[in-house]
Amino acid sequence: VDATGVAVIMSEEEEEKMEQKMHRRWLCIGSCCFLIVVSVVVPVVIVVLGGEPSERPLVPTAVPSEFPTTIPTLSPTTDRLKSVIEDLSSVSGTDVFLDLASPQYRAALYVSDDDELALPVGSARFVQRYLLAVFYFALGGDNWVQCGRNDPNCGGDPDDTTWLLGSGSECTWLGVACNGSGEVRQIFFPRVRGNGLVGEFPYEVSLLSRLETLILQSNFIHGTIPTFLGALTNLKSLVLLNNRFFGSIPSEIFTGASQLQVLHLGDNSLNGTIPAELSNLQLDDVRFERNSLTGTVPIGVGSIPGLRIVELQENQLTGPLPIEFFNNPSITRLRLNDNEFTGRLPESIGQMRDVEDLRLQFNNLEGTLPAELFTLPTLTTLDLESCNLVGGLSEDFYLLNGTIRNLVLSNNGFTGPIPQAFDLLTSLNSLILHGNDLSGTISTILCQEKGEQFSDLRNLTAPVSVTCSCCDLQAR
Repeated sequence: VDATGVAVIMSEEEEEKMEQKMHRRWLCIGSCCFLIVVSVVVPVVIVVLGGEPSERPLVPTAVPSEFPTTIPTLSPTTDRLKSVIEDLSSVSGTDVFLDLASPQYRAALYVSDDDELALPVGSARFVQRYLLAVFYFALGGDNWVQCGRNDPNCGGDPDDTTWLLGSGSECTWLGVACNGSGEVRQIFFPRVRGNGLVGEFPYEVSLLSRLETLILQSNFIHGTIPTFLGALTNLKSLVLLNNRFFGSIPSEIFTGASQLQVLHLGDNSLNGTIPAELSNLQLDDVRFERNSLTGTVPIGVGSIPGLRIVELQENQLTGPLPIEFFNNPSITRLRLNDNEFTGRLPESIGQMRDVEDLRLQFNNLEGTLPAELFTLPTLTTLDLESCNLVGGLSEDFYLLNGTIRNLVLSNNGFTGPIPQAFDLLTSLNSLILHGNDLSGTISTILCQEKGEQFSDLRNLTAPVSVTCSCCDLQAR
């Protein structure tokens, strides 16, 4: 039927075409309906099962993820920073620059944008300032007691300048000293109480290849002592005492840093044994006091030529008293107290012609005092408390007159009378004798010395079995 109501007769071919056209129309309508249904149903399912779909941030947040990621947090914001990071990747690797909070990234940002010198990328001084900046950021430089960026006046010291500020040489930053070529040879923070350094040693320190002195005592540096310090082949002084290091002393350090002369690792939480490689060094001063070291002292350490100072006290060292130390004429200070050494005081102690300070207290020794002990011409302090020593006290103590100031013999098994020789020791500051089976009388001469205003004698103790009008009498 057409628009006028007149019926129109179509051929079979025309009817077939009309049916195909209608079929396509219904197929299109069905597809549209399906898409509409999907667009409605899927969000509903998501809401039911897991809440609203989260949107991924297009830029990273400052909140750390639970698991590490290797995806860069941000791209360098300037062409110079991009160039800087590309250059320094050969120094520190690439991964460290993916973390915007890393000391390496912050140091790269400093030499790129904040350093007033704006040195050419890749130049020797550019790299050196970067290495020092990594050191600064890794050890909490912004919170240092002195000369961090928050202390622009550097504590008022005219000889030092603040780290990372101004256009001056890095060789004038607090604690930094350079050789004639402007290469860093020293990082030495002079404060006895430390400068508030907190954190772990960055690897980049080992790239200061001309470094001779690294003194960072009394801070809060933690972690294990890194083996990469062995790369500092010019290092002569390494002082890390009174920090928070733990673990063993790595022998690899001494294979590389073979020029070490001063080694202070005391007052940490180190354990394990003393590395045998120490005996290959030309040490002048070695101090491992107040740790938890065990085992014996390696053969050869005590006989290092020129060795002057040895402090191994307050550890858990065992074995026979290391005789090598007593055969070494260069030693001026030997402190082996508060360990578990055994044996006798050797007769070779008489070879210690320069010893001034000898402390062996609280060890498991035995025997008597050797006669050679009284021939030491420079001895000022002798402490043998609680060493299980026996026998009488010799009148030869008078041979120590003029030098001995502190004589501690308490809590042993000494017997017999108080030597009159003590009256001749005019330089005494302390004479500690309690806890022995001594007899007799402390002379009025010593009591007068103790009572005089300008006398050195301040501490005088004796066992209750001794008559003394001025002593602090103590039982065992």
